[in-house]
Amino acid sequence: MKKIISLVISVSMLLSSSILSVNAETELVTEPEKIYDIVNSYVEENLSGDATVIMTEEGKVLVTYRQPAIKEPEFDSSDLQKFLLKNNVDFKKITILHLADTPVVESSDTNKITDPEKIAGFLKKYIDENHPGDAAVAIHDEDGSLHVTFRNTAVSEDEFDSESIYRNMIKYLEENNVDQSYISNKFSVLFRTDAKEVDVPVITGDIDLNDTIDVTDLTELSLALLGDKELTADQQKAADADGDEEVTIADLARLQQYLSKKIDKL
Repeated sequence: MKKIISLVISVSMLLSSSILSVNAETELVTEPEKIYDIVNSYVEENLSGDATVIMTEEGKVLVTYRQPAIKEPEFDSSDLQKFLLKNNVDFKKITILHLADTPVVESSDTNKITDPEKIAGFLKKYIDENHPGDAAVAIHDEDGSLHVTFRNTAVSEDEFDSESIYRNMIKYLEENNVDQSYISNKFSVLFRTDAKEVDVPVITGDIDLNDTIDVTDLTELSLALLGDKELTADQQKAADADGDEEVTIADLARLQQYLSKKIDKL
């Protein structure tokens, strides 16, 4: 299972039956929206400012406790777990996360950047330059926390190097004068799990799949047509410049026209 970087402690909501047991007379709550409402009501009443609640696209509810300050004790989520058990919530629909490994440093430098929109702009630029099409940046409306979520990897595709990605993003934010206390408390990088066989978006003409159409793609197609190179399924899709679902000399001619600016699109 992929790591969720900066959300180090992942608690599956399972309590020992010797401590508590689910009320058999009450119907189990499984609907994500209802679970979200139950969890959110508890957090607003008991954990205001200490935890946030979001619902993922997959319909799972994430409760994220903030990073405790250096002299502050770690948060205990057992009371929340007991509350959810008492309300017969389906534990499979919930994950509790605790931010860790990043000490909170309250910056006295008023020039440090804490505005979520500006920080999101930095990260979008970083993703465009280093991971185009692989991640999205979202600002949580309630508390201004910022989440970078990476897409599922395809079955045949290598998993993202989550540790390296998170470390590099932190370094990038620090280099752009982002306040360390914001990074510690309100920034997280998540990687989707349950990878499925999916179609990876392919740019027509981008035969080497580097998100750029240039003379290298022309060379790749020429070698393939000569029989000196075998194209993958995605490369064949990218090489089909005329859209007839075949890779032929006509595709090479069209790609040449595009690169010589005789046509403006493929």
